[in-house]
Amino acid sequence: MSQRVIGVDCSTKALAFAELDGAKVTELQLMVPSKRGLAWQARLHELADHARTFFERPPCLVYVEEAPMGRSFRASVEVGYVVSAVLVEAMRAGHMVVPVNVSTWKKNTIGAGNADKDLIREWATRYVLTPGGIDPLPKEQDLYDAAAIAAFARQNLRGTE
Repeated sequence: MSQRVIGVDCSTKALAFAELDGAKVTELQLMVPSKRGLAWQARLHELADHARTFFERPPCLVYVEEAPMGRSFRASVEVGYVVSAVLVEAMRAGHMVVPVNVSTWKKNTIGAGNADKDLIREWATRYVLTPGGIDPLPKEQDLYDAAAIAAFARQNLRGTE
């Protein structure tokens, strides 16, 4: 199997993708709907279209963060729809897709299942982005999350060799 892995962080406002090939970061991409104030259903369609375009690449292992259930019921359902659309688009493109629980990837990469944004940013900078050749560093937190999710995928891929 390829050493390429992709980590995806989803929300109703954006999709963040990090692609790693071994230790090298080959792509960091944040996809945001083109218009502010769109209804979440319209954002869902636009985000699904972005995911379809992104996944037009050779198949690899893709880890997608599951929708967190700690929010309001409505927010959880909306993010669940976005995550589902991303999973479907990745599978449709022939990728091997693994949904991953947020606490699981945080515990297995950062070392704490409840790691906050600052800790994730620090860890991803030190162990993924800087060694992977990313300079300047991104501003968006979602890209640090995606990079850490991709690192978790890479760690699990190595464990199967």
